[in-house]
Amino acid sequence: QGTAMVLSLGTIGSIYNISTVAVNRYIAICRTDISRSIFTWKKCAVMIAVLWIYAILLVLPTQLGWGSFSFKQKTDLCVCDWAASDSYTIILGILAFLIPPIAIIYSYWNIFKTVHASAKALRAHEAKNRKAKPSQDADASNALVKSVPKKTNRRDVRLAIQLLVLFVIFFVCWG
Repeated sequence: QGTAMVLSLGTIGSIYNISTVAVNRYIAICRTDISRSIFTWKKCAVMIAVLWIYAILLVLPTQLGWGSFSFKQKTDLCVCDWAASDSYTIILGILAFLIPPIAIIYSYWNIFKTVHASAKALRAHEAKNRKAKPSQDADASNALVKSVPKKTNRRDVRLAIQLLVLFVIFFVCWG
């Protein structure tokens, strides 16, 4: 039981950490206006602590008799016994395995849209600069600034792509 609890805790904690990082990247790239106020060192430390406490609270009911773990001989793993309690299975499934992937997909989809819009605006800006007269440069620059969030940089985009790859690998390995 103890081994299964630790494995489940690690899995749920990892899923929530990956989803939180995805939301962080979404806010850093798509909502730069609020990013610095939300993700201070102190607030991030609190978020990490809350995520792990939440993971503990999701696994703890098995130690109190609501749901249970079982040993699977084929895979040599201790896993949640999904048939032990329908209500626990539904709650755990929604809170640990449905909501986090939805947050991850939402975050990366919006990052993709933002990066795509930024690239499109940049191409339009470059095309106008090649053809534009000096008085039109200001209009083209204003259009670019309006479509691209302030302070979005390539490092944030590269990090978001790396984290998306990490998310996919994580779910392939655990799926």
